[in-house]
Amino acid sequence: MKKLSTGYVVVNPEHRRTRYTVDSGKTTNTAMEPCMYNNSLQQILELDGEARYDYFLDAVVEERDIWILVNADNQFLKIVAEEDGVAYLPVWPNSEFAEHYATGSEGLSPKAVSLPDFFRKWVSGLTRDGLEVGVFPGMDEELWITSPEELKQDLQELMSSAF
Repeated sequence: MKKLSTGYVVVNPEHRRTRYTVDSGKTTNTAMEPCMYNNSLQQILELDGEARYDYFLDAVVEERDIWILVNADNQFLKIVAEEDGVAYLPVWPNSEFAEHYATGSEGLSPKAVSLPDFFRKWVSGLTRDGLEVGVFPGMDEELWITSPEELKQDLQELMSSAF
């Protein structure tokens, strides 16, 4: 783990159980049930990247929080993929998934970012810093990486269609 002066913590993805590949494009909502009662944590983590992205959108719209990992200094986890140099902020739909991902990584804990704060502060900050968003890392080698603005747009579209 390497601490940067810009306020991130960088973890080399080789130290994780999974390898990350960039998957671009937009997805459509497939109305998956974000309720943990119907699906075990393991079953959800085994979904492919696109299905996890859809699950993430539904769960975040329902709960109104995005979960990240931070260290003891409140610096957020940032990952840089070695294969293509893409830097991204990994995010999860709830604390249990973030905590599961952090297993074995000393000093990282889940932290909630409210959806209004994410829209108001994080999207512009991540964009300014040139960071993408890695949505809901799971058990496979596929990770849905998107721009902060596209994630905001997808969440807002789903929120407006939910009412």
